[in-house]
Order: sequence, then structure tokens, then C-alpha cells
Amino acid sequence: MGPVDIIQENQNFLVRQPDSEQEMNIHIDPENHTLTMEGMWWYQGVYRLKEMEDNTQILLEVNNVASGLSRWIVPFISRRKKKDFQKNFNALVHKLRKEME
Repeated sequence: MGPVDIIQENQNFLVRQPDSEQEMNIHIDPENHTLTMEGMWWYQGVYRLKEMEDNTQILLEVNNVASGLSRWIVPFISRRKKKDFQKNFNALVHKLRKEME
């Protein structure tokens, strides 16, 4: 991923790649310890942070937010992308861990 444009309004961010029509809406909810990302036509990822004894547990929930008849195709698409989700999630956690050390 190259450079991105970020527009911030309160706890909401719109992230766009200049050479692409893709954009991602990100909402941060500090009170509930969640970060929600929505993009493409069907994707919603909810990151939940839960304080543990000596650590923080990070959970990712991927939701289908497609509307109408297109909802039925999402399970087929997301099945193929499941490895990508896990790989990207692991990379994010690794990057966060490094920055916190």
C-alpha cells in the first residue's frame, strides 16, 4: 500500500488511496475499547481490545454488511480472503507490539 489520504472528523477517519476508488471508514470508540473498519461493499472489521492481567487481548470480528442480494456471495469471497485477514491482523499486532516496546 502506498501513501494514503486521511480525513478526520472527531473519532471517525476516512482513509483513501489517491490512485484508487477504494476507501476505508474507521471509527474509534475509546469507551468500548473498539476500532471498527468498514470498506469495500461488504467488509466490516471490529477490533476489540480486552485488558488482561499483564497483556491486552485483541479480537477481530469480520462482518458481512452487504445489502440486498449481494449478501449471499460474501461467504465465498471471505472464505478465500480468510488467510489474508489473519496475515494482515497478525502483521498489525506485531507492528503494535514493536512500537510499544
